[in-house]
Amino acid sequence: MADDKKRFPFAEYLRGSLILSALSHLSDFIYRSASESMAGKALTSYDRCSLKAGESLASGAAKKLNAGSVLRRLKRFCIKSFENSALITGAAKKMRGFLDCSMRYYGTFLLSFGIYASGVFGIKYYMNGSAPSADLGVAIIAALFSIPMIISTTALSEVILSSRILSGLLFGVIGVRRESIESVPAAQSRPGAAFIAGMTLGLSAYFASPGLILAGLAGIVLLYTILIIPESGVTLIIFSAPFMSALPRPSIITALMVLYVAGCYILKLIRGKRVFRFEILDGAVALFLLLTLLGGIFTVSVSVSLEYALIYGCYLISYFLVVNLIRTDKWVRRCVGAFISSSVIVSLVGIYQHLLGTASTRWQDLEMFTGMGGRVISTFENPNVLAEYLIMAIPFAVALLLTRRSWMSRGAMIVACGMGLACLVFTMSRGAWLGFIAGMLVFLLIYSRRTLVMLFLGSFAIPLLPFVLPADIVRRFTSIGNMADSSTAYRVNIWNGSIDMIRDFLWGGIGAGRGAFTIVYPSYTLAGIESAPHSHNLYLQITIELGIFGLIAFLAVVFLLALSTFTFLSKKPPVDAGHGSGEARLVCAAGFAGITAILVQGMTDYVWYNYRIFLIFWLVAGLTAAVKRSSEAVFTGDRYDNLLLHTENITAGQSEKSEQSGTENGGNRT
Repeated sequence: MADDKKRFPFAEYLRGSLILSALSHLSDFIYRSASESMAGKALTSYDRCSLKAGESLASGAAKKLNAGSVLRRLKRFCIKSFENSALITGAAKKMRGFLDCSMRYYGTFLLSFGIYASGVFGIKYYMNGSAPSADLGVAIIAALFSIPMIISTTALSEVILSSRILSGLLFGVIGVRRESIESVPAAQSRPGAAFIAGMTLGLSAYFASPGLILAGLAGIVLLYTILIIPESGVTLIIFSAPFMSALPRPSIITALMVLYVAGCYILKLIRGKRVFRFEILDGAVALFLLLTLLGGIFTVSVSVSLEYALIYGCYLISYFLVVNLIRTDKWVRRCVGAFISSSVIVSLVGIYQHLLGTASTRWQDLEMFTGMGGRVISTFENPNVLAEYLIMAIPFAVALLLTRRSWMSRGAMIVACGMGLACLVFTMSRGAWLGFIAGMLVFLLIYSRRTLVMLFLGSFAIPLLPFVLPADIVRRFTSIGNMADSSTAYRVNIWNGSIDMIRDFLWGGIGAGRGAFTIVYPSYTLAGIESAPHSHNLYLQITIELGIFGLIAFLAVVFLLALSTFTFLSKKPPVDAGHGSGEARLVCAAGFAGITAILVQGMTDYVWYNYRIFLIFWLVAGLTAAVKRSSEAVFTGDRYDNLLLHTENITAGQSEKSEQSGTENGGNRT
């Protein structure tokens, strides 16, 4: 301590100053008064008002009907039927067989595939004179890649276990259990079958590209992985959501992904290998889901609203997947890591657009902001949409930065935060900037009581910001509320017209979807704005589409999520909870900060205009609630991992005997 005083005398002086001491005591007094006030007690009362269907409604109904034994027998019948079904056992044996095959088997397949696919392109060139394409390169690369594999007799399972990259990907990222990969020495594989399979698929390259064929095979493996580990499907959705625009009909494909993961979860639930928990927050989300679906039926035009309602209904299901599947701290870390990783890629693309000078000027007032140089969109279609994504992702990177212990991890999070902030600035989205400031303010107030002190001291630096920040950013920020800006005037006029719409459709709304809005709005347009895609305000848009009850349901979700978050943060973790409890609390605070940021931006824009932002919003909301539930399960000793192991051991009882007999006859364990 003496050395610290000598090296940092100024810091020691600040700690002992009367002003900072008084501010620190004032901050403690404000926090203590807020927590002891009626409002503070109300915000931490979630557990007292939470409704657990499994413990109240469902169990109560079962007792009244005296159907507990019937339900248990039905569940055992379903479990036994699934475990002994030909589909389940056949798929498991086939996967064990693939893991036990030597690399020579896969090398033979790739060599055969590459040779015959190349031959197909030779035939096309001879018959049609078609020029070589990238597909021919894929076939040649497949053939070359097979050469080192053919000379290897090592089993695929052994290659995975010995490779740091593959084992890290499977065990650390995807969540595959190590014991499911471990195997006895490789069984005798049949290269002839692999050669025939490669030849068949290689010849099919006449109708489809080799890259698409190989991607289809990888997709089958991915679908099977999600089938046995539905949690990995949630992680995949979180990671891939920003990049789905590269596919045709991305909203439909993403909705199908959510439905597939939901189906895999239901199968696990029926087999007794997953659990279902329903709380009052989930009830509010379910009510909003129901109103959204009804908005697709009771509408001014079913043809334009039904598809919208169905897609958004599928996306709302993702919330329930997160809160019921992400039930351990490991899976929370995987989801957060997937979110941060995808945000880094998105930010990198945006920064590249800015440096390359390809940012679009479509969404800016060229007369008022002549030297701004455009606004980046990255993998999204609009700079505001990109900003909405970033303000939900950056708080998670900040949370991990504050909790990581190794310098390498901290350095990675500093890079993630820096790239995200830079890309957010380059979007030039004023509403997102305000939302991000509000979200980070909430996060910092949760993080430390000294935030109030820092805010007081930082307020003296505000007059210096115009001399430090770039002129374009200062001019853009100070233009907030300036009616001379065409964007601001445009929004205000749409808001006025939207309010007139609400007066006429307050109770039932006009129906779900942007199409319904574009049909009705021209009758309420003001100041020569003949058409508009939406109301440029989240709360106005919800009320217009679903009526006042839709808005109340959504506000109930936000209120209950706030109750859940603050109730969790107000609890003191056990003494032996360790470092992980602090990380969980900050991750929970980061999720709520991201939701706060998007809600603030929702005052100036309809943040759900983009399908993927709607999906990510509910994923973040579910992850915020899941952190609380997973952490409380750890604190109370209700370990979800142990529950899964217990149920898997019970349901696997019938298959253990057959596996043991198969092992004695030379089979392999998976």
